[in-house]
Amino acid sequence: MLLLTDTTQALELQTLANGIISYVTSYVDITTSAFTPGSTQGTISIAGTVAMVPAPAASTQRQIKNIFIRNTTTGGMVVIVKKEASAVEYVILNLTLAAGEVLEYNDGTGFIVRNTSGQIKQTSTDTVGQTGIALELLKVGTATEA
Repeated sequence: MLLLTDTTQALELQTLANGIISYVTSYVDITTSAFTPGSTQGTISIAGTVAMVPAPAASTQRQIKNIFIRNTTTGGMVVIVKKEASAVEYVILNLTLAAGEVLEYNDGTGFIVRNTSGQIKQTSTDTVGQTGIALELLKVGTATEA
């Protein structure tokens, strides 16, 4: 769960190079008397930082529900998701999105990356061959080894 609980907290997106990254977010503002949905959207096209989700109003907690960040550039782009709190930045995620990939956050399941077909991008855990296995051999008896 991502929360903004103070008027000095915001959720930011940073890129390190020029290229077009688009984002869409949804959130809810929670007060003692209301539950108000909201959303933001935009693009960042130059190296820099943008507030994807601005700080909440006083006496309000902002709960981030979804974030979608798409790389619409033809090459890979480094994207950094940060939480800013009282002018101090805390990196949540730093990764390279290939062209057409989407970084997705869903409250309850966390972050995933989707490929250009919309499939969840996974890394292979298969190993091809072994490069040295240590085996413990126990000798039984007194005969010499051959």
